[in-house]
Amino acid sequence: MQEASAGRRSRIGTFLGWAFSFVAWTLIVFVVILGGLLLFLQHALGALTFVALVIGLGFVLRRKWPGEVIGIALAVVVLAALSLNSAHIGGTMRFAHETAAIKAIQTIHTMQAQYKTQYGHFATSLAELGPPASGAPTATAADLISRNLASGEMSGYKFTITGQQDGYAIHANPVKFGPTGTRTFYSDQTLLVYENYDPEPATATSKALK
Repeated sequence: MQEASAGRRSRIGTFLGWAFSFVAWTLIVFVVILGGLLLFLQHALGALTFVALVIGLGFVLRRKWPGEVIGIALAVVVLAALSLNSAHIGGTMRFAHETAAIKAIQTIHTMQAQYKTQYGHFATSLAELGPPASGAPTATAADLISRNLASGEMSGYKFTITGQQDGYAIHANPVKFGPTGTRTFYSDQTLLVYENYDPEPATATSKALK
């Protein structure tokens, strides 16, 4: 009786050990190999970390350390890979927002030129360039830019236009400096775009974007 019970416990232990190994190796293949290759292709620091993690894991397995140690090593690998991937994605998103903001400024310039041709002066607000609530376009809502841009907030940035004598100024600032962008932008009727790498709004005296 005791031998049968011990046999059952042994089989259960073997099954649980196999299940743990299967899950662990599935995780390591998905995160370290696929995630590591992605980091290798897109992020230099990720490439170095990937190589270091693989070497470290190989050392653990070659030394044939206990399963608990291997489990801890796998957890460290997963956490490190996820942390690096999260940081990389965050940087990619910020860059995408900043690029979209620059394109939006260029769109405003193009539409300002068209607005002046139609109405004889530049628009002094985004609403004047945006679509009307109803009816045909007018000088107060010329239907030249999208409703999203006309609202003043799009792709992680806030946009404003201020009127000047025979000109205008555009400000584009991150909705939340850091998470949605690390640059502020300024431009005007000269079509030059200026950038500032801190929360202070960029001006015509800031660094010109090349």
